[in-house]
This record gives sequence, C-alpha cells and structure tokens, in this order.
Amino acid sequence: MRSDVHLGLDLTRATLNAILKYPWYRDQDNEKAKAFSKWGAYRQDAEDFEFARGGFEFGKDVKSLEAEVMDWSDDIAYALHDVEDFYRAGLIPLDRLISDSSERVEFYEGVFRRRGITDETEKSNLRNAFDSALSGKLMATGPFTGELQQRINLRRFISEKIAFYANIIEPRQPTTDNPRLVEIPVLYERQMEMLKQITWHYVITNPALATQQHGQREVIRALFRIYRAAASDGKSGQALFPIAFRDRLERTKLAYKNNETALTRLVVDLIASMTEYQALRVFQKLTGVSPGSALDRYLHQTIG
Repeated sequence: MRSDVHLGLDLTRATLNAILKYPWYRDQDNEKAKAFSKWGAYRQDAEDFEFARGGFEFGKDVKSLEAEVMDWSDDIAYALHDVEDFYRAGLIPLDRLISDSSERVEFYEGVFRRRGITDETEKSNLRNAFDSALSGKLMATGPFTGELQQRINLRRFISEKIAFYANIIEPRQPTTDNPRLVEIPVLYERQMEMLKQITWHYVITNPALATQQHGQREVIRALFRIYRAAASDGKSGQALFPIAFRDRLERTKLAYKNNETALTRLVVDLIASMTEYQALRVFQKLTGVSPGSALDRYLHQTIG
C-alpha cells in the first residue's frame, strides 16, 4: 500500500542488505573503509542501515551473498561491456593489446604506476592474469571498422568471457578466518581487476574526459554551495528549491531544528536526484550563465 507520508520504495531488509556493496559507515574506522575509501551509509541513516543489517549473521563488515553476486556482476559489465563499447568507439586499442607486446608493456607500466604497485611478485601475477584473460577468439587485426565478421568475432569473444566469469563465482560456507560468502579463484579476481584497468588507462585518464569531469565537478560544487546557503535561508531561499523538495525542506527544518547535517543531507539528495542535463540547466539558471525563462516550470517540476 502506498504511503501518504513516506516517499520511495518500501524495501525489505533483505533487499536493502543485498544492495549494500560497502556495508559500513562513512566514518567507520576499519581496514575495509580505509582500503576502499568508500562507504554504504552515513550516520544519519543509522536507523535504516541497522534495520538492513539486523537479520544478517555473518559479520559486521561482511557483504551479503546477494551483494557479492551484484558486485561481481557489476565488475563483469564494467570490465567487458565498457571495453567493447570503447573499442567500437576507437578509444581502446583492443587489437594492439592482444597482438602488440609493446602496447601491453605500456599498459602494465601505466597501471602499476597509477595504483602504486611496486612488488615484483604482484606485478608478475597481474601480468600473467591479464595475458590469460585476453586469450580467446577475438582475432582482432586492427581498429574496429564495423565489418560483419569483425562484429561477429567481437560479440562472440565478449559473450564467451561474460558467460565464463558469470559462472565461476560460487557460494561458500563462511569460517572464522574467512567470513566471505562466495568463492572466486584468485586468478580470476586478478584478471577482472586488470580488465577493469583497460577503461581506466585509455578512457578515464584521457585528458578529454578529465577536462569534462573537472567541469562536472565544478557544476556540482556550485549547486551545493547555492542550495546549501538557500536551505538555511527563509522563504526566499526556499523558493530556489524544486517543488518536490520544498515540503521536505520544511519538514526537515521542523523535525531537526535547522540541524546542519540534516540540511546538508537534503541538499546532497537533491543534487543526486538530478540528471546530468538537469544539473547543468539548473546551474546555468542559478549562476546567470543562461537565464532561461520565468515560464520554464517543467525543469523544476521534474526534479525529484
């Protein structure tokens, strides 16, 4: 039954726990939090977080079986579908990585340098894993041109890799020494890590993308500054908020008495709810870059 008070989905704790890729708080002091520099919840979400983890009996920082499967599936999609798409777009020289040893050496050195890997044994393990990961029937002889046989070879190669990796993850009985609920052979985890690095090496660190991402970060920072100041303001500040967030802003102020953390979280949620296009258009209007029209109600009606 839909609620007239609470927005969003009424998910079970099992579903919530299944999507917790990083089942710890942002400020939690543990090895995993430091290693990943990522988190699954803020302290403000403690009630919901503890509800999601309440029925889980396998360890405080252990991912659920479903979260492990989701995480591995996400890695597969990132490592293989993205590589295929960027090879088609001419941004990843997959053909040279397969056939040209000098290209592969340059790739290795870039990965090791970016990730700060200096141990020779680890380097050797990752090289061997990557070499074996690229074995298959791609037979890429040059950049992607779109010819029929090339498309067939590429699709067969990617499909076989996806099927292989999707089937090597297995459930396991947790132990005191290893509470993890799945088993993935170390070789294939290394392969996946190196396959993911292809997109990092050739696309994410590319100056063209880095320039675009810098601009996107500036847009987000500006939106946060403007909305955060408006959240603490009176009626004039409230008027800047999209319709869907005005009621929430009022409720937050009443419930938390202008608590700084609560208002900050509301602004973060607002910006996160925007599409890239919406964020850019709102930024342009709020900063006067493109004032638009006072009759442009659609943009603010669709956010949230």
